[in-house]
Amino acid sequence: MAKFEPPLFIEIHQSQSLFIFIVTVHFLAILSCIVIGALLLVKLLLIVLVCCSFYFHVQRYRQGYYLGTIKYTKEFAWQLATSQQFFAIQIINSSVITSFIIVLHIKVASQHRNLLICSDAIPNETFRQLRVALKINAQNLE
Repeated sequence: MAKFEPPLFIEIHQSQSLFIFIVTVHFLAILSCIVIGALLLVKLLLIVLVCCSFYFHVQRYRQGYYLGTIKYTKEFAWQLATSQQFFAIQIINSSVITSFIIVLHIKVASQHRNLLICSDAIPNETFRQLRVALKINAQNLE
């Protein structure tokens, strides 16, 4: 007799720790540019590049680039919601699963994409269920 499993439906929200990570990494990069032993012009150019990167990543964060919905069912496997429409995705084995962050390397149609899911972007129990489902799925692929 087959065991019934309810579908796993995960709505990914904004992550405060991701924003703190973006700010911290760029702040440390600017400090590194300041203390580097190079000409002043090179230092200024590097600082401008880091500031441009910071602006780009903050805009992506504000525009909801890291938001989304993923779904897993036994029948339809993994799916990703974009514009209220679900597309089948394939999770690549190079994905990283830890207790505080999940980096999913996925293939949508013929495009490769990365999904970043921080532990504070979804409820704790849902994050645990997602980790378990991904680990079981990875074992089934081997």
